[in-house]
Amino acid sequence: MGITKTEKLAFDILYAVSEAGGKSHLQLTDTFAGHPELTAIDRAAVTNFVHGTLEKQILLDLRIEELSNLPVRKMKPKVRCALRLGFYQLLFLDRVPASRIIRDCVELTRKSGYEGLTGFVNGVLRKASVKTDWKAVPEAAAAGFPAWLWDRLVQEYGICAVREMAASLGSRNPLTLRINVSRMAPEEAKRLLEEDGWICEPTVLAEAVSLRRGEAAVPLERTRLLSGGFAVPQDLSSILAVRLAAPARGDKVLDLCAAPGGKSIHAADLVGKEGYVLSCDLTEKKVRLLEENIRRNGFDNICARQADALVFDREKVGAYDLVIADLPCSGLGVIGRKPEIRFRVTEEEIRSLAALQRDILQQAAAYVKPGGKLLFSTCTMTREENQENAAWLKEKAGFEPVSLEGAVPEPFAGALQENCLQLLPSGLSDGFFISVWRKPR
Repeated sequence: MGITKTEKLAFDILYAVSEAGGKSHLQLTDTFAGHPELTAIDRAAVTNFVHGTLEKQILLDLRIEELSNLPVRKMKPKVRCALRLGFYQLLFLDRVPASRIIRDCVELTRKSGYEGLTGFVNGVLRKASVKTDWKAVPEAAAAGFPAWLWDRLVQEYGICAVREMAASLGSRNPLTLRINVSRMAPEEAKRLLEEDGWICEPTVLAEAVSLRRGEAAVPLERTRLLSGGFAVPQDLSSILAVRLAAPARGDKVLDLCAAPGGKSIHAADLVGKEGYVLSCDLTEKKVRLLEENIRRNGFDNICARQADALVFDREKVGAYDLVIADLPCSGLGVIGRKPEIRFRVTEEEIRSLAALQRDILQQAAAYVKPGGKLLFSTCTMTREENQENAAWLKEKAGFEPVSLEGAVPEPFAGALQENCLQLLPSGLSDGFFISVWRKPR
């Protein structure tokens, strides 16, 4: 019996992400698109192999080095990937016999062109399959974080909050959909989903539902709800950001860094046919993605345009009731869905991104009309990228905080400070920063 297809696909994705700089969510999407024969169970298995191995990579490398005379960094990249995948299964999964895991990882090594290293892989994995006296490791490594990042988060949020965050990342958050309420009532959307085999549960936001796949569920992208453009897959934190910015019917909205378009479409849903949304992003590829999502969702009050948010555009000055600045960031809030961020992000990158955000905010501030609002948000948790740039909007750009008291649902309310909401990754949502500002008249 050969290597299972799911294991081979997971191995290829792990190599593309860990060794070639790929992004796990894009690699998974492309792989599934290229293999339509995969069942829902197959897709779940591939995703679990990939996410689990990446989430535990720091710990797995320590465990490998307990049993190998060769440091992980000096191994052949594909051998390194085979060992990580094998160790993840041996240490954290129990549904497959150890002998099968070892045999498959040896075969992956052989098929990668390293026949001479199959004995090494076999020996290390066999030791791991029977070892019970593993060395104690630092708490950061056990949680899958580099020490510097763990220490930084503990300094900013406290050890209890960070432990809770790390524990929540070990489980998969349910998928959430935001209903385009101007096109379909939530009750009707729920009925269609259930007829297509999905189990729906309410969320703290009336326009959003939480989903679990039923045994005979139609693939989500083929459900009548998504294929008909009546809903958008979106995390609760992202939905909450536009809800708190509260664009009114008839408003003109500018979304500066819009792809894939969830917030733009949400804004278009709220401003109605009397309003208008200009949805911008940097590259032609991202604009094509925006256009595709806008077209599928059936909104004709959005225009997608290629534009660099760093380049000042005089035509936009003072023209918009709401400017959405959901800015490039370190992405620490979405490590549950993009686990490779754990070992890629650096202190230098965080500082660089914070400076980039401030440059974009300077342009964004000019585009808000007097009395209009600015939504500044990120999917991360560092002070440089969030609170410090929010303070800049008040102190240097002269914007006034818009109080969010009473508008934030109870489960999120504890993270609110006047007009700023800093969420950590949890079983409810991604990590996210939301702040809403008003330009003086």
